[in-house]
Amino acid sequence: MGWLLYNCVQLSWKGLGGRISEKIGQQQALRRLSLHDNELVGAVPTSLGFLRNLRGVYLFNNRLSGSIPAAIGNCPLLQTFGLSNNQLNGVIPPSLDDSAKLYRLNLSFNGVSGLIPLSLSQSSSLTFLLFSIIICLVLFPILGAVGMILTSSSF
Repeated sequence: MGWLLYNCVQLSWKGLGGRISEKIGQQQALRRLSLHDNELVGAVPTSLGFLRNLRGVYLFNNRLSGSIPAAIGNCPLLQTFGLSNNQLNGVIPPSLDDSAKLYRLNLSFNGVSGLIPLSLSQSSSLTFLLFSIIICLVLFPILGAVGMILTSSSF
């Protein structure tokens, strides 16, 4: 039996457990993935990067782990990417800047650390960028470039 094609998957607050299958990348019509406030575990599927029509990803308040897949930058229409309150780690992939329409990025309450990509911090479309329990240091090297360092230390 083949997959049905959906443009919206909304299964929030359902007590769902398990992993999000990489087969989600076969849903070429998918525009919104809303699975927040569940008990989901495992990685954020890399195959989300195959979804060229994807506009909103709402995976906050789960138990997802691993790093943010760089492939998400392959979603040119992505506007909202909500991953707060999970167990994610690693760095913010610079490829997120390739999602030129991204205006809301919430990575708060995770273990994400490292350099915030300069191009992302200067994005003209990004109006909501949220991190928490971090220390941001602005560096002014000789060339005048500005970067922000993100750590998961509290202050």
